[in-house]
Amino acid sequence: MGVGIVAKGCRGGRATPLVAADLACYHPAYTKRREYRPLPDSALADTRVIDLSQGIAGPYCTRLLADLGAEVIKVEPPEGDYARRLGPFPNDVPHHDRGGLFLHLNANKKSVTLDLETTSGRVVLRKLLANADVLVESEPPGVMASRELGFEQLREEFPQLVYCSVTPFGQTGAYASFKGNSLAAMALSGLMYITGDPDEEPLCTGGE
Repeated sequence: MGVGIVAKGCRGGRATPLVAADLACYHPAYTKRREYRPLPDSALADTRVIDLSQGIAGPYCTRLLADLGAEVIKVEPPEGDYARRLGPFPNDVPHHDRGGLFLHLNANKKSVTLDLETTSGRVVLRKLLANADVLVESEPPGVMASRELGFEQLREEFPQLVYCSVTPFGQTGAYASFKGNSLAAMALSGLMYITGDPDEEPLCTGGE
């Protein structure tokens, strides 16, 4: 999986973010939400991250930053991160707030819902970026630029920002427009070639 870090810098002051709610770990035995507070001496305690990513790779990246003390603000579209629809779920009952994978990847983060297809949504995002150190996104190549949120468009406005794009095959190159999944990664990496037995049908990693 390709990760591109294309800018870097440091932030000065910061303002209070426009945050709707804190994400919290869920356990069926508890009903109260537990707010995360990083230790004051955490390695990234003075770092603010805006997380636009969905799925697994990007949210896992920002989860690690949150665990190191960064303030991570997850920005979801109105329909939510698609990982909310992935299990496992308590008692196998699907619920958009109780998916084990989603909660694991997004613990220790704050959350806000913004429609970046609208002007008003992009205005609010820019207010968040004005006081942020890092932006992580996982959109296909060209999508952020079409919203006037690409690296080239943001680096002049927010020179302090580290812009991290998490895509299957990068922003440029022969495979840039290809969609990515675990099967494609196994095939292109050569892992599929050494998995399974010569006289049997191909197997995914971990297959039987």
